[in-house]
This record gives sequence, structure tokens and C-alpha cells, in this order.
Amino acid sequence: MSMVDDLRRDTEPKQPWQMCGVKWALQVAQGVDRDALTEALAGDKAADKIADAIRKHLSLNIGGETVRRHRRGSCRCPR
Repeated sequence: MSMVDDLRRDTEPKQPWQMCGVKWALQVAQGVDRDALTEALAGDKAADKIADAIRKHLSLNIGGETVRRHRRGSCRCPR
């Protein structure tokens, strides 16, 4: 890969406008990863640990506060 390719700004996936980051992660995750993410969100796993796993395994830029906001119900997900 060339330096131009490495330095392009549009190579990282971006969250769709007006979509909750956790919902985005759930759409990207498939199979057992999606099941594990759903279970972790419903359980008592630390939000920062969930966000770290999303960044590591799904390569999505999600922070712990996004997970906490989703759990509180103050995100952009429809109610």
C-alpha cells in the first residue's frame, strides 16, 4: 500500500448520520459477535470494556459514553 492510501481520511467507517453508535455496531456485527454484543449490553459488563471490544473487533470508533447513553435510553434509537 502506498503512503497516499495510508493517509486517506475516508478509510475508517463512519457512523451514519442520526444513528446511535450502538445500533450501528449491532448492524455491523454478525453471528456470534452480534449475540455476544447483545448479551453484554443487557448484562452488567462495563461500558468501556464493551466499547473497547467494538473498536477492536468491529473497527468502529465507539466510546464508553456511547454505550452508557444507549443503556440509559438517551440515545437516538427509537423508543
